[in-house]
Amino acid sequence: MLPACTGVIIAAASLIIGLCAFATGHVAAGATAVIVAAVLGTASTLWLLRAHRKVRDAERRWHDANSDQPSSPPSS
Repeated sequence: MLPACTGVIIAAASLIIGLCAFATGHVAAGATAVIVAAVLGTASTLWLLRAHRKVRDAERRWHDANSDQPSSPPSS
């Protein structure tokens, strides 16, 4: 999960750098930074969603094995 959080932070920084580059007239650098931000942000978000799904599945398996109560709906 740490690489995904780091990726989101780097993507946000890259987006800010890209927008600053566009504002100062450096179109090629700005386009590169914005593309890096989009790709890294998408990959990091998918990684976080996958990790969330794995944790939720583990919670469900544990609950099914250790409780006679029906499983609660997800809170997130």
